[in-house]
Amino acid sequence: HIGVLATPVVTTHVLQSPQDEILILATDGVWEFMSSQEAVDIVTSHLHNDEDDNKDASGGEAPSVGGAARACQALIEAAANKWHKEEGDYRDDITALVICLQQLWDSGDNSDKKTESPNVKRQKVEKAQGDTEKGE
Repeated sequence: HIGVLATPVVTTHVLQSPQDEILILATDGVWEFMSSQEAVDIVTSHLHNDEDDNKDASGGEAPSVGGAARACQALIEAAANKWHKEEGDYRDDITALVICLQQLWDSGDNSDKKTESPNVKRQKVEKAQGDTEKGE
């Protein structure tokens, strides 16, 4: 197939906490010269920021909003570099979004903590994305 397909390719995956750490949504410009594993490797290598002191419930390092922004930028730059290597000055649209799923999961065995509704979690993600866009 060449060009845009009228019928989307749809797959499903049931999210597993805490195994599923990130979700990468990207246009075909990212995937043209990059495998899924390459994209995951790039994102995870840039996800954690040594300057931030972000710890998850188990004491491990948790991804930060800034880390997700840096990881996304690194993915976009890597895709652009692959396009330049393969096609010279021409490239397709390269758009990506990195979502840190760990921040959406409840933080462990805190029985006194109320479970947030998906709408509250979505609002927190949208606020974090808005803060990143504003440079906060």
